[in-house]
Amino acid sequence: VYCFSTSLQVTAILLLLTKFSFADNTSLYNEANELYKKAEYPAAIEKYELVLKSNFVSGELYYNLGNAYCSLNDFGRGLSRLERSLVIFRGFFGPAHPLTQLVERNVTALRVLMSQSDGLRK
Repeated sequence: VYCFSTSLQVTAILLLLTKFSFADNTSLYNEANELYKKAEYPAAIEKYELVLKSNFVSGELYYNLGNAYCSLNDFGRGLSRLERSLVIFRGFFGPAHPLTQLVERNVTALRVLMSQSDGLRK
């Protein structure tokens, strides 16, 4: 009985910590979104990356993060984040969904842009 009681207490504490952690992530994610909307990309990127470190996964988060990196001409990181977004959207919505297709077009366009700029450097 003692172990069961202790186990319940530990479970309750873990649930509370998870709830607070989720609330913190949601708040941080919302702050990042507001900064993104204001085109304050460096600050938005910092907050998005903090959210990702806590294992919060969202196609929208990766999409916004990718676009923020691209807005700062960091196309490598931007492409990486957009590709992750595409994987999430494909899995969640399917390949025919308009949002999935939008991200796929963006990824394709960015790959073309990057390959052309590599050709110009050579």
